[in-house]
Amino acid sequence: MDHQDDILIARVKKAINQGNTGQLRDQVQQNLIKLRKVYAEQLNSAKSSIKEMEKAIEELREVKQSLEAVEKATRDVSMLAANLKPIRDESSRHSQLTTTRENFKHIFDVPQNVATTRQFINEGKLLMAHQHLSELDKSRHALLYELHKNSSSNPNDKITLKQYFSDVDKLSDELGRQIWLIVRRTLNVVRRDPSTIVSALRIIEREERADEMTMKKFEATGFMSPGRPKQWRKRVFDILEEAVAERISGNQFEERSENKHWLVRHLEVTRMMMLEDLRVVKVACVQCFPPSYNIANLMLKLYHKCLRSHLLDLSHHLDGNEYVHLLNWVQAYPGKDLLSHPQLNIDVEEEGLDPLLPESNKQELTDRYFATIEKNYREWMSNTINREERDWSSSEPPEMDNDGHYHTTTPVFIFQMIDQHLRVAETVNQTLEDRILALSMDQLIIFAQQYKETIEKYCKIHFSDRGRYKFFTPYMVAITNNCSRIEQLFLNMEKSRPSAVNAFKALRDEALEKLLKELFLDVGKEINQIGSQDWMDGKVSCVENICLTLDDYYEDYKHLRKENRKLLYMKLAHRMARDYTRALLMKKTNLGNQRQRQMFCDKFIREGKILEDRINPEHNLKFDRSPFQPLEDIKEFLQLRDPDLLTLEVQNLKLRYPDMNEHHLSALLSMSDIIPRRECLKEAKRMLEAGGAPTDQEQQVKTVFSEIQLPT
Repeated sequence: MDHQDDILIARVKKAINQGNTGQLRDQVQQNLIKLRKVYAEQLNSAKSSIKEMEKAIEELREVKQSLEAVEKATRDVSMLAANLKPIRDESSRHSQLTTTRENFKHIFDVPQNVATTRQFINEGKLLMAHQHLSELDKSRHALLYELHKNSSSNPNDKITLKQYFSDVDKLSDELGRQIWLIVRRTLNVVRRDPSTIVSALRIIEREERADEMTMKKFEATGFMSPGRPKQWRKRVFDILEEAVAERISGNQFEERSENKHWLVRHLEVTRMMMLEDLRVVKVACVQCFPPSYNIANLMLKLYHKCLRSHLLDLSHHLDGNEYVHLLNWVQAYPGKDLLSHPQLNIDVEEEGLDPLLPESNKQELTDRYFATIEKNYREWMSNTINREERDWSSSEPPEMDNDGHYHTTTPVFIFQMIDQHLRVAETVNQTLEDRILALSMDQLIIFAQQYKETIEKYCKIHFSDRGRYKFFTPYMVAITNNCSRIEQLFLNMEKSRPSAVNAFKALRDEALEKLLKELFLDVGKEINQIGSQDWMDGKVSCVENICLTLDDYYEDYKHLRKENRKLLYMKLAHRMARDYTRALLMKKTNLGNQRQRQMFCDKFIREGKILEDRINPEHNLKFDRSPFQPLEDIKEFLQLRDPDLLTLEVQNLKLRYPDMNEHHLSALLSMSDIIPRRECLKEAKRMLEAGGAPTDQEQQVKTVFSEIQLPT
């Protein structure tokens, strides 16, 4: 307070000093007016509150007096209830008699009404039948309810009454059976006579309302009418689901034993049926069913649910490509062929439908299909090899294609089998296609190995007894063509694996080697005589016999595919030149003078040209260097007579044939007669060492001398 006084004094002094006392006085007057106004308002409010409190006290006093009066007036009520009991009993009897009188006609007419109702049911007049049934049910309900209200009633009365109305429940069941038959055949009935399904649905809705009223009365009184609640609407949904399940499972007309395409036919019939049924639901059923049923969505979900259950059951009984047929059908299910068809235009996501098959089931089907294909591959390829092996022992030559090439059905069979599986897998998804491709290539490599082992077994038996198989060479020609054909087929396949293709390429080369082995078993004796004295004297016709043998084999070789025949001739030229050269280096005659050496050289040069021409009958072989070139170089070496040029000539040979060793050179030196025979090997070794160690590049060069092994 002292602080406020100080402030006020300071303001007054300031106003006096400034000569503003009038203004200060006006402000004080205004503040006093406001203060008096506030005090007056608060005083009026306090007076009003006091008056309200006085009024409330008076009202409370009146309430107290009223409560005391009520308490005094109700002291004898308990005695009044006992006094009114006769009146209450009389009222109950009056109510029962009133109900009895109201239903008197129905009670006596029950047998007639039952008969009439049954007749209407049999005649298909369902609405009339339900009307009579409802009247009977109401009468029974009213009478039983009166007995329920009378706690002192005789229980036998209820039993007697229920027995008297027992036909009501039977009629309800009979009417229900007629309605359920109509509901079960909804899709057919709605096309032919939609009024029938409408009548059935009206009855069902009336029963639903009766159920609802019964439940409310039960909650209020504890009385439940017999046979209630019927829950016929729920029964409608159950029957529709049963009908859909029967339609889906019932269109499987065949078993696998009757038709291998049973699943394809079954799924296609299911697709067509479901498309038509959902179209009928969308066009016709929506017009007949109450909106609360949401029948279009209901039927879609029922079909989806039943179809899912049916497909899951089917998935446990499939085999082979049936897994893929099912997966493809499931994949196409939401597409334009079914749900997204213009007549339906159903979006799976918008409708909130679960996947027709869960991913786990799809994966299980995929794994089963994969295992089946793997098993089939093993069986088919094993059977193919067994069939090939039987054909090789045949007394008939192999089949020829339009170009005259020997072949068997193996290449086309293997390719079509793999290509078919890949095409089928491609229709499912990329993952399955990749898995089948990897499996196919693995099995192809395994087949190549098994094929190789079988061929080796076949050749081993033949070479131990060359008279056992009549058409060994023709079938080896067919085998060679088979390998080449398989190689070509899979090279043209975009996703083939190089290792699988190379396996058959290597097998083709091995088959060609077997053909050459067969040939050289026949010409080997002639080749071994080359360089002998009889050969020099012309007593044996080695080359002529070799050419005749070649001509015989060419009759079979002409059935090789062109690329195989060319490759065979190139291998033949190389091997013939090699063996001929080896025979010369292992000569068995003495060349005592220059004339004999000249005759020797002229003879093998002439025969070399004959063989070279005969081995190239089609004149299509192109060599960077002729396999018979060593014969020319040997001739040039043997014609050398100047010992001073010998070292230079050896170095020239070494440049052309870096893989020539001391034994090869020793054989040439022994034929040249420049160096004594006993010193040839030593001198050959010295000359080769004098030329220095071969370079890395020279060590990589392989000529015919790498394959010629001479005895030491």
